[in-house]
Amino acid sequence: MARRKTKRDQIVELAVLAPLDWVDERTGAVRGAKWFLFRNVPRDISWAQTLGFATLIAFATQTLTGAILAMYYKPGSEIDPTTGKPLAYASIEHITNDLTLGWLVRGMHRWGASVFVILLFMHMGRVFLFGAYKYPRELLWITGVLILAMG
Repeated sequence: MARRKTKRDQIVELAVLAPLDWVDERTGAVRGAKWFLFRNVPRDISWAQTLGFATLIAFATQTLTGAILAMYYKPGSEIDPTTGKPLAYASIEHITNDLTLGWLVRGMHRWGASVFVILLFMHMGRVFLFGAYKYPRELLWITGVLILAMG
């Protein structure tokens, strides 16, 4: 038997739903989120179909970690007078040893490059083997091949 809502429950529900309704009226974002979260998933779906999204996440991680590293990396072959090491090497040591979580960002960028390439080839292989490049998806295949050539 369902319990009866108290006055407090009704106030909390209104406090949560009113802002969501306001946002939904103006953007439709709540409807989109409900569609995304509560849609039916086909029974014949497999983990191989997540490779494209995994590749996208790996690319986004590479972009983010690369941007962070680019803020601190100093390219150059000049010798740093304080350490006696090349400037580029000294900046890598600084990122790894001195920055907060710099070792993690650098490691994610280093290993993420390999993960990205592996996922890219796995995804392209799955698309090719399953014939997912045929009509109506041939434009996606061409785009994927161009991205593979750039990767």
